[in-house]
Amino acid sequence: MQYKDCNDMLICQHCKKFFNLQDRKPFLLSCGDLLCMQCYNNQKDQVQNLQIQCPFDIKHLCPVDQQIIEPMYLIRILQNYDFSCIKCDTHTQENANIYCKKEHQIICSYCWLKDPNETKVIDQAIKNQIKEKSDIFNFLSKSFNEKHQNFVQEEAHLKNDQFLMNQQTTRKIHDLQKLDQIVVVPFNIARCFHNMYLEFRRLVNEQVNNLLRISNNNALLTNKLGNIQKEVKMIYQASRDGYKSIDFHTHCDNKGPTISFILSDYGQVFGGYTSQPWTSPETRQGVKEGESFVFSLTKSTTKFVDCAVFHCKDFQIMMFGKGNKTCICIYNDSNLDSRNFCDMNHKKINQEGSEISQQNKNDYLAGNSRFNVVDLEVYEITF
Repeated sequence: MQYKDCNDMLICQHCKKFFNLQDRKPFLLSCGDLLCMQCYNNQKDQVQNLQIQCPFDIKHLCPVDQQIIEPMYLIRILQNYDFSCIKCDTHTQENANIYCKKEHQIICSYCWLKDPNETKVIDQAIKNQIKEKSDIFNFLSKSFNEKHQNFVQEEAHLKNDQFLMNQQTTRKIHDLQKLDQIVVVPFNIARCFHNMYLEFRRLVNEQVNNLLRISNNNALLTNKLGNIQKEVKMIYQASRDGYKSIDFHTHCDNKGPTISFILSDYGQVFGGYTSQPWTSPETRQGVKEGESFVFSLTKSTTKFVDCAVFHCKDFQIMMFGKGNKTCICIYNDSNLDSRNFCDMNHKKINQEGSEISQQNKNDYLAGNSRFNVVDLEVYEITF
């Protein structure tokens, strides 16, 4: 193997990297060619026939288990070869190979480990980062304190606003209670029914206020519908919107659960609740209903409807029950049609849960089995 110059001797001719005294230590093959230990191990890992092929001459085959021979002349050259000719100013025998950014000079490993001057170890950039992060923390801390103070002030304002709203709500409740005492009788209700209407208005408002949780007097319907706050909205009033079936269905169809209050010409206040929305089928159609019930506000009683509510487009407004268990049936032009009827020809249960006597069963709700409607109101209930 020929070398162009002395530096060429320090390079492995196979991998073209400098020899060193660690992983690329020079190694003599049995054929006399020179190879670094890294290249030899790579060749050895790929061997299949227990022989290594010389990378410089394919005719040369070297056994895998040959004894390692180190070229001592080359080892000595490597030991004396000074790859780094920069010497430490403090330790003149040591190579300087660590750059100190603080001092802007190259120092040796002894200086780095033993010099008490911490500025050589603690980089100024680290100090700058610490200062920067400290400034950020102080800024965030100040911002947090300001926002916290604003939050405390807003919370105080909200509490004050809530207090004012509660006061306004209380005043509105008092105003509503005063308005309840001032009842305007609809103009198309005959004078002979005015006193009946005033009692109707009192009983209905009492139950609506209970459902709205404005008051808690005579909780007949609240006990049936659950003692939770509900939204209650009147969607139909016969004396205002008309007594025809089309008037009822225009305002009440597809509105969800509703409760109806009826005033008969016998002065009785009664009605029914259904959880199913009213519809307008072409023919009379029953809807199975497990939660509907009828009630009498005049007598403070309720009764569950056993079977269904009936929907009809033209000749009937509403019907609770079925067949011989029909409880309430209201017809078109209900204020003029005396075909409206109530039939309680089956068990009636009062508010305490006991059975009511069977006498006067047909006129129990309306005052008579046949009657005219003085007024009819329907309320949409949202749970």
